[in-house]
Amino acid sequence: MSLLFESLFVFIAVLFADWFWAKYIQTLAFGQRIIASNYSVLVYIFGAIAVTEYVSNKWMLIPACLGAWCGTYFGM
Repeated sequence: MSLLFESLFVFIAVLFADWFWAKYIQTLAFGQRIIASNYSVLVYIFGAIAVTEYVSNKWMLIPACLGAWCGTYFGM
């Protein structure tokens, strides 16, 4: 996998993980347990995908951090 593709993959995975995390917190605050539970599964899946990518290459933490920032920003 090329470095550009891998960076983009990590960025998108973390972006979605943080976007789902923001939605999880919002739905939990409104007492929507079923929807919050669904979001928690998505957070776990996308987080696990991202972690397996950047464990092998620490430079992937840069796109991961950018994805985290964007995911929370757009999730709110």
